[in-house]
Amino acid sequence: MLRIQRGGGRLAAAALAVLVLGGGSVVAQPGFASSTVSHTSAQPGRDATTRLVTLITGDVVQITGKNVAVLRGAGREHVTFTMSRRGDHVTVIPSDARPLLQAGRLDARLFDVTSLIDFGYDQRRPDLPLIMTGPGTPPADAGLKLGKPLTSIQGRPAKADKKQLGVLWQGLTGHDRRTAAKPLAGAKVWLDGVRKPTLDVSVPLIGAPTAWQSGWTGQGVTVAVLDTGIDLTHPDLAGKVVSSVNFAAEYPDEDDRDHVGHGTHVASTIAGSGAASGGRYKGVAPDAKLLNGKVCVEFGCAESWILAGMQWAAEQGADVVNLSLGGTDTPDVDPLEQAVNDLTAQYGTLFVIAAGNDGEFGDRTVGSPASADAALAVAATSKTDELAPFSSRGPRAGDAAVKPEISAPGVDIVAACSSVGFLCTPGDPYATLSGTSMATPHTAGAAALLVQQHPQWTPARLKATLMASAKPLDGVGAYGQGAGRVDLARAIGQTITVTEPSVSFGTAVWPHGDDTPITKAVNYHNSGAADVTLQLAVRGTGLAMFSLSATSVTVPAGGTATVTFTADTRVDVPDGLYSGQLVGTADGVSVSVPFGVEREAESYTLTLDTIGRDGVPSGQHVTDLVSENGAHFTVGSDVTSLRVPAGRYFVTSTIWAEDGATTTLVDAKLVLDRDKTETLDARIGQPIKITSAGGTVDDGELTTNVSFLPSANFGYSFAAGGYLSSGYYTGQVTDTPVTDVYTNVSALLWRNGPEGDVVDAPALHYGAWRVDGGFPTGFTRQIGSAGLATEKVVHRRHMPDAVGYAYTFALPTKDDGAWASGVPSQLPLHRTVYYDTAAYYQSGLDEVVEAQGGLTFGASLIGAVKHYPAGQAPATTWNGAPYGPSFANPPGLVGPVSRRGDELFIDVPVVSDAAGHAGYGMYSSASIRLYRDGQLIAEQPGTSLRETVPAEAAEYRLEVRMTRDARLGTAVAGAWTFRSGHTDPDGPDYGFVRVPVTSVGFAPDLSEDNYAAPAPIAMVPIVVGTQPGIVTAPLTRLDVQVSTDDGARWTTVHVVRTAHGWYAFLPQKAGTFISLKVRGIDAGGHTVDETLLRAY
Repeated sequence: MLRIQRGGGRLAAAALAVLVLGGGSVVAQPGFASSTVSHTSAQPGRDATTRLVTLITGDVVQITGKNVAVLRGAGREHVTFTMSRRGDHVTVIPSDARPLLQAGRLDARLFDVTSLIDFGYDQRRPDLPLIMTGPGTPPADAGLKLGKPLTSIQGRPAKADKKQLGVLWQGLTGHDRRTAAKPLAGAKVWLDGVRKPTLDVSVPLIGAPTAWQSGWTGQGVTVAVLDTGIDLTHPDLAGKVVSSVNFAAEYPDEDDRDHVGHGTHVASTIAGSGAASGGRYKGVAPDAKLLNGKVCVEFGCAESWILAGMQWAAEQGADVVNLSLGGTDTPDVDPLEQAVNDLTAQYGTLFVIAAGNDGEFGDRTVGSPASADAALAVAATSKTDELAPFSSRGPRAGDAAVKPEISAPGVDIVAACSSVGFLCTPGDPYATLSGTSMATPHTAGAAALLVQQHPQWTPARLKATLMASAKPLDGVGAYGQGAGRVDLARAIGQTITVTEPSVSFGTAVWPHGDDTPITKAVNYHNSGAADVTLQLAVRGTGLAMFSLSATSVTVPAGGTATVTFTADTRVDVPDGLYSGQLVGTADGVSVSVPFGVEREAESYTLTLDTIGRDGVPSGQHVTDLVSENGAHFTVGSDVTSLRVPAGRYFVTSTIWAEDGATTTLVDAKLVLDRDKTETLDARIGQPIKITSAGGTVDDGELTTNVSFLPSANFGYSFAAGGYLSSGYYTGQVTDTPVTDVYTNVSALLWRNGPEGDVVDAPALHYGAWRVDGGFPTGFTRQIGSAGLATEKVVHRRHMPDAVGYAYTFALPTKDDGAWASGVPSQLPLHRTVYYDTAAYYQSGLDEVVEAQGGLTFGASLIGAVKHYPAGQAPATTWNGAPYGPSFANPPGLVGPVSRRGDELFIDVPVVSDAAGHAGYGMYSSASIRLYRDGQLIAEQPGTSLRETVPAEAAEYRLEVRMTRDARLGTAVAGAWTFRSGHTDPDGPDYGFVRVPVTSVGFAPDLSEDNYAAPAPIAMVPIVVGTQPGIVTAPLTRLDVQVSTDDGARWTTVHVVRTAHGWYAFLPQKAGTFISLKVRGIDAGGHTVDETLLRAY
């Protein structure tokens, strides 16, 4: 994996732990840095961008800063949800998905909302990429576009149209109401996730010149590079590539070239000629041939592309496959790991795979698919034989097996770079990169030389020889380096190998006084013509635990000799991980065997006794345990006991009853100091009872969000809820007061609409309260007891047959985060909303069209956090045209254009409504550009940008363009100039300073369907918006133009400025779309230019 400097700004633990839930829904920049993290501290809630994520169930999760909302899919009104936030990951799971998750039929990542956003699977794309394995045929109308079969895993990639996910979900759950069939019973659905791509001194360091002198240059060997592509025009790679396939061709605007530079760098490390450097930067196997499988683009590598590339490479006869990419590993065998194992066995192909770049996060960070049994997992070292700090550490997740298995140079590696790669400097044929991505091709090249030398060898023997001949680094255990750093000079002459090239002793269960010593056989094989006597020594940590049956062994020529290697974990050493190398030496011979054992820390068995409200053991529950250091365990109805390390745990359990009642129990301070049984009895739960001073209600949604903050570096929150009508009960298992736990309780009550449910509800009631020191056992409040505010709300319509999902985050304090459910209604709508004045509120509206159980978004609007005084609040109109940029009401701490230190954070709400509610819709196309002193410094798709800039003050120009398929606001363009220089990153508001920019909007008098009454001329108010909290020079001039032919011709109109603001005199001809263009100049000479096609 390529290592790129990580950006700052993961969400703070304190912020992550204050998220509230209702019953019912952070974006990394594209790149190749890995993103595994569980605890961290940074600035809370700084990303106020709205992201919409459609789950496989058809429900839509909406994240705005710290706030999370759910918009239920059609026909899913009574599905309940749980939400958890651990570290920087938000997970939302519908109640009807839990049985399939527990049965192993769904990939858990399908509900990891943060990962779905990081993968680019939010509103930026219309489908959900999946991989389907197992039996079953999807319903014909499920909106699936199936790809070519992936025979290595007996599966197929599929693109699921988000508009039709409801049909697919019915097929998965066996609840196809139309046919009563079970079309996908038994199938497993994986997310087609995204993996990330993870020489003058380095090549000689591993002994390549010695191998060349012996005639081994890779001649006749084929190595597949599955990466970002290869620059076929680079002099170092001329004539090297014998076949190319672009598996990423479906990605928009992605041609066959290497637009990153990563794949070219990897390829030249393997087989580059060094032609552009006079031979200086020659690859390890310069005469090898290459297969070029493009499986990655700038944002990453879709797993289905990788799988297809692996299968193609093996079928094409690749001797070695280089995979300088990976992702987070789990104890399960995922499709990529399965493919590595199966293709190795079927085709005799050796897969050499980067271990990963997550070493800074500690042990058990080796990625997948390097974790596959058959893979040769590669760590990274420096050119001075030191382990790279970023190189991922073992052992393997789940079984403590030895991974990585070998190391190679991966720090400051100079190799060829693509002429169009963003990692490359224009005009420079080489680039210096670091990462296990760079270590892996050194190892793949070494394997190619061995294949040339021994074409009949199996992948297992190639792997065993490379490991046995490796040079162990001083002071580094096997979980860091494996057997050691590649040593080709030794490998080509080594006659001694080990049948099983590593020794994994696994995990010895605590307590250790009665442990049974673990003994493994080490079988040495001698392919030479003379006997070899090896002197054996164990090097590493915890040496008192390890012993050999002999300190020397004679391996006969052409034969095998065995010694036994024992780990006795009864030895009195601290609990933890121990590893090293068993090294056998003789004259000119050195054989390294990595080994490792885990001496389990103090641990106990926790038995869970979960009882329903009827007094009978419950099979309908989900229970989570979180330790003070962030270890997390989730237990479903299929598990009654688990073994976990000693210590304090925070326990949450949600138990569902057949009658619809929901109970959430919390044990805020379970201390495991012996084997224990935890009784989670729903009968201790008491009801949450909320009424409203605003009048009678018919039903409501009640939510608790309990937060656990054991330290400044870690926080966890869990939210669940139920309905007023069916009963939501809560209880704290123990009465022990705690200072690091608090709970937010929120309520949404309603009067039923015409159909007897929440749809088109004429009145809504909101309240939120905070309970410090634990979790409440029952809770009773009245909305309005501290004061009642009333607001008249109008929701306009812009799309035919549109449905509005209105939601309000109810916040006990202004800095809280919240969960909310979208309340559906036919648009347009008039509604009365009541607020308890003790809380704060942030409202939003999504305009959607429902089809096939999916949702198509026309508008996604979010307002600023507000506090309502008692009494009648001003009426509010939502979803009024025109749609365009607005800076007046930023929905979070970070404004649409902000600076922190020397970074600019830009996210323009480009489809805000006429009232200035920030709008983040779904676009057909969008782009953003940033200029500094007239020079373009950044450009990318979308309407958001994060860019590091020089500290010196300069003039900037920001440009944003957007098009979409809609009746109104079909195209929006904006350009703003401003001056900005260095700010204090440690200043107030976490160092974020809003930049002085101005937006210009219009507020015509329109109908509830956003139509204007015909008039020769209308005097239309102009709305000038500036970011709150920053002094912005006032506009001194405004020029407005109008078009009635979609921008083909423009006419300047009269603009006046009065004591009440600016006004434009606009024509309003019947049946004609009005497009608007405006230019403003402020007192400081800075400008705003906006164009709104089909404004109304």
